Amino acid sequence: MRYAALYGGGGPAEIPIRSMTTYLIHGMVADWAPNLAACRLYVPTSALERHLRTAKPYVGWRASDPDGDVLTVDDATVAAAEACILARRLGHEVTLFVNPYHVETGTPYFFNTLGCYLDVRTRNAVQVGNEHCDLTSIAGMKRFWMAARKMLMVLPPEDTVTVLADLARRLGSGNPPLPSFARPLRSKDLKHLAELGVRIENHGWSHQAVDTMGDAVFNEDLTKSRRWLRENLGITSQLYAVPFGCPNLSPGKRDQVGDYLLADQNLPPGQLRAGGWNRISLTIALQGS
Repeated sequence: MRYAALYGGGGPAEIPIRSMTTYLIHGMVADWAPNLAACRLYVPTSALERHLRTAKPYVGWRASDPDGDVLTVDDATVAAAEACILARRLGHEVTLFVNPYHVETGTPYFFNTLGCYLDVRTRNAVQVGNEHCDLTSIAGMKRFWMAARKMLMVLPPEDTVTVLADLARRLGSGNPPLPSFARPLRSKDLKHLAELGVRIENHGWSHQAVDTMGDAVFNEDLTKSRRWLRENLGITSQLYAVPFGCPNLSPGKRDQVGDYLLADQNLPPGQLRAGGWNRISLTIALQGS
């Protein structure tokens, strides 16, 4: 039996945890290229296939199950769906966490749109907030992503349009088409995935960071996404993957979500507290394989 510290609350305490590890990817791209910003979240199809052919079969998420590793995929994109289909074809259980807003409206995720802007930019220096970013350097590109993400992640999705348009203007990007792998899924796509045995779960109504949401706003967001999953897919959601892997869930928010998953590289993998688990990203390892 392994143990982990109980984070938050009245101080550290030890609780038993299951011996599994939960892994995370965002999807796969057949023509993945390391120099394309649009591909930064995704893994090469060939690398994921090699991994899934050699890995011990991933199991489904069961909080009471002490053994077996779990594979999760975040966001409702074509790339995510294709990764789930491949996992099922090769005999793995997989859980897909989706944002109904993007499915319902067809609105791309802001980070995918931003990646497209960067790939066709005509300018290599840009000011974002207080950050001057030289996009010809790795450090400058990182500063750009951090500054842009900080602005956009806290906004409701409908409010990101103006900010993205301004960034496109500064980058000299125009309005490039979104790659097919980054397009949002539709309801019928999710139904097909469910028929294949993919578990569909809740990633929030939209991919908005929850840090700045009060408990009441968070409850509305959570309730709306749960209702959509139930009414459109017949799914009673039991899991919640926190957008951006943010660990700062207040006790009020934690009480509302039940079992939830983070994705924070600064926290240990496994169970952090009752109902809360941290995941390990496979992305960098698979991009380099």
